[in-house]
Amino acid sequence: MKTLILSCAAWLCASVAAGQEPSDALFISGQIDFARAAGGGTGSVEWLHETARGGVQFGVLSGSRGDAWWTYGRVGGFLRRRPAILSGTIEAGGGAQPAARFQYRRLDGQVSVPLPAGHTVFETEGQVAQMAADTRSVVRLGIRSLLSPALTASGSYYLVAFNGSVAPALSARIDIERKPTSLLAGFALARRQRPPALLESVVAVSLNSVEVFAGCGFGRTSYRAQVIVNLSPPPGDANRVVVSVRIPLKRQAQPPVSDR
Repeated sequence: MKTLILSCAAWLCASVAAGQEPSDALFISGQIDFARAAGGGTGSVEWLHETARGGVQFGVLSGSRGDAWWTYGRVGGFLRRRPAILSGTIEAGGGAQPAARFQYRRLDGQVSVPLPAGHTVFETEGQVAQMAADTRSVVRLGIRSLLSPALTASGSYYLVAFNGSVAPALSARIDIERKPTSLLAGFALARRQRPPALLESVVAVSLNSVEVFAGCGFGRTSYRAQVIVNLSPPPGDANRVVVSVRIPLKRQAQPPVSDR
């Protein structure tokens, strides 16, 4: 799910920066996991409604890995309160493995604040995810900077806690936007942990090994498609491909401006 969230986050950030009139869009995504232990995949459909002041998001996600499957819902939104942007997400659902069922819950919150110097944004995020008896918490501090109209660089520092053990992680990413195409590339460095493969698959940020990712997007109008490939060294538990499509829905008509 990590690259899926990265993909949707890129579109959401672009919408936050540029969207001025009410609009709606569907995000349809599919992910294929290539893991040595057990492969799998995930699919999702999400609806985003955005206005000049903020937006709301609803979605359903379902996936499987090995002999386990899960389904959960997502509710989220963001609010512009100058100079900050506040956002949050709640996920809840469950699934089953042979002879056992489990519940899944995740809570995520983020604050983005522009810095005085240039086109730079400071971001802080907290996340808690729980599946069966396992719990993972993530705290992130990040910087995102618009280096030119076409180039954005970002980096983050994480503290990842899993069942009481804490480990740091780092990530960096570059985005190049030249319509109608876009490119992205980055990496994540983390002290290797071995959480259950199922929790690693479902939770939005895995961050348990060295990973590199790259992708491209294309689209001439509000329709956008994006493909991201994520690779990790052996045993390769984070090898995956994500395809996402943004489909714009009908924009709401703006009320006429009075001459008075």
